[in-house]
Amino acid sequence: MLQPHIVFDKFSSFLPDDVELSYYGEIDNTIIASLGVELRRKFSKQPSLFRKLFGVYMELVQNIGFYAAIPKNARLPEPTGLVVITNEDGYFSIASGNFTRASIIPKLQEKCNYINSLNMNELRKYRAEIVDKPTEEGSRGAGVGLVKIALMADAPLEMDIPMWNESEDLALYCIKVKVKKA
Repeated sequence: MLQPHIVFDKFSSFLPDDVELSYYGEIDNTIIASLGVELRRKFSKQPSLFRKLFGVYMELVQNIGFYAAIPKNARLPEPTGLVVITNEDGYFSIASGNFTRASIIPKLQEKCNYINSLNMNELRKYRAEIVDKPTEEGSRGAGVGLVKIALMADAPLEMDIPMWNESEDLALYCIKVKVKKA
């Protein structure tokens, strides 16, 4: 059986130079662990950078696992999503994408805008407020994922949620997080 890093190395040879890690498909515990191993392999010589990248990565893939929706006519396992780490000027960017219910778009955009308006101290306070509240109805997580991501990010969260299919209540939820290299 091929070791995960061998598979990732072969796959990455087909990607542009700025792509450090890329995955599209079903998000399950095996995939999450395999991508985590690859992330550790690539960034093991930079432990603080690895911790930030890994923390953001885990929050993003957990969000895919919790909130991904699949178009009815797509023959895809649920949850399915995309994770890409790219090497940009002074930053590594981690982006994820998955289908989600369009009905939650306004709430996601409002939460992201609010999070981006806060400084670090305000983010910490907001996180504590969320943790102290009961879990929101329909939520599969504690609701602190975006706040945790913002605390690790070195730039505002970038979010794009284009409508995919109104009749199926689907949108494509894309989020990009930047982490400084140094």
